[in-house]
Parts: sequence; structure tokens; C-alpha cells
Amino acid sequence: MPTAAKKKGAAFQKLSEDATQKKDPTNSPKKGMNSIASRIVLLFMFPLCVGSMGLGASHFQNTFTSDPNPPPMNFERDFILPFLMTMVLVVVVSLQTGSFSKYQADPLVHWPKVVKKQKIIRRTVVVVKKQRI
Repeated sequence: MPTAAKKKGAAFQKLSEDATQKKDPTNSPKKGMNSIASRIVLLFMFPLCVGSMGLGASHFQNTFTSDPNPPPMNFERDFILPFLMTMVLVVVVSLQTGSFSKYQADPLVHWPKVVKKQKIIRRTVVVVKKQRI
């Protein structure tokens, strides 16, 4: 008898999980980015590539300029700033999507819902007929 109850409970639990996934398809576990390698690439390699592109753009600007005294390359301005800005962007998106486990992003601040109140006015209109003389 207890095994039948356990089977019934497990079946009910599985059914309720399926119903929950059908209601909210954006949070299904299959859509998440779960591999460690993809997170490492997104958190470190993407900002590294953006910083390298900034440094390369500065090098090309200094190499192919017609100015006799081009401005010197600045590592902080050309590499670190784009790297940090991209890192901040990736971290914010990671926080909003729950470590990239959901497709739809949640807001950082949950504002309270506004309830619209309607004012109902009930009036009684009395119409007086004029008597003809």
C-alpha cells in the first residue's frame, strides 16, 4: 500500500512540474547556458577581445595618421576602459538573467504594481414636467 501512495505522489509531482513548465516556458531548464566553458568565455574572453580591439584601434590610429606628432598610446584608456565597461555589461546581464539560466531578463529593481482605482459616482436625476395651463 505505501508503494502505491509513493507512486501516486511521484506521478502527481511530475504532473505539477510539467504544468508549471507549460505555464512559464521562458524559465525552462533546457534553454540555460550551463557549461562552465561558455561562462568563462562570456565573462573573461569577450571583455578581453573588446579591450584588445580598443588597443588595436589605437595602434592603427597612431600608425596610419598624417599627424607628425600622434598622441601616445595609453594602455588604461585604450585597453582597460573598454575591458571594464564590457565586464560591467556582462555582469549586469548575468544578474538580470539569473546567471544566463533564463531567456527573459528580470528587472534589477522590482517596482510595486500600481492599482488603478475607479471613482464611481451615482447620481439621481429628477425630471420635473411643467404643467400646461
